[in-house]
Amino acid sequence: MDSMDFWRLNDEFSILQILLLSLGYDPSGDMQYVERKSYDKQPKGYDPLKTLLMRSAKRGDLKVNLQYAPEYDGHGNECGISDQVCIERTTAMLGDIGEGTLEGVR
Repeated sequence: MDSMDFWRLNDEFSILQILLLSLGYDPSGDMQYVERKSYDKQPKGYDPLKTLLMRSAKRGDLKVNLQYAPEYDGHGNECGISDQVCIERTTAMLGDIGEGTLEGVR
């Protein structure tokens, strides 16, 4: 069984997982660190799709469990919550994701 087949068993995905699966990448591989890569090293279509999903989530078109990124002090200690959405922690249920978004996973 291909590792991508196991993703079909899930009914909840993080925004990052939705992005990677939609682009044909396995989120459990090296691409889980895509946010740390420079723009030219990210998969083609990653940034526009991320923008679309985040805007849909903020408008309420995509029902998500919105989670914000933590803020850290100068010592690396978590000291609060930023106003930036954390795509690794924000999740959506499969039924709430647009038809065809995860076509290769279903």
